[in-house]
Amino acid sequence: MSIELFRTRGTALALAGLALTAVLPLTFSLSMGLSQPAKAAECSEDIGNLSNKRMDIIQSLNKLAKSSAKGQLDPALSCPKLRALAESEKALLDYLAKNKDWCSIPDEAIMNLNKSYMHSKEIAGKACAFAAQEKKNQAAGSDPLLGGQKLPTGPL
Repeated sequence: MSIELFRTRGTALALAGLALTAVLPLTFSLSMGLSQPAKAAECSEDIGNLSNKRMDIIQSLNKLAKSSAKGQLDPALSCPKLRALAESEKALLDYLAKNKDWCSIPDEAIMNLNKSYMHSKEIAGKACAFAAQEKKNQAAGSDPLLGGQKLPTGPL
């Protein structure tokens, strides 16, 4: 599990679990224990497609972090991607919950993905709120390092 941090002017938020390739190991082995090959193929294909979408977003976030000078995510740039990650995890979670019996999804897999979804949703909310506040401060001409206060102007 990788942990990425994003910092902007002294504020840091932890973004854990972007490379959660181990979150759903049980869901990828669905074909074991399924009685009908068609059922297993359908479940595996659907879960694979939803998981690939999620992993693509995770990879783009990891690339974004690696491309920054400090290897950290910028809240303004990562906000839309973090929201997309939460949405993709929610879609996967909804599919797993809806097809739990049909696809023989273990409760543990659903609980693990739910934890990941809740964490992603929380981090996305924090990043987007921070980005919005920073944008508001810049529009007002204030410096976030000074707690939103405007710098003095004129002769000192």
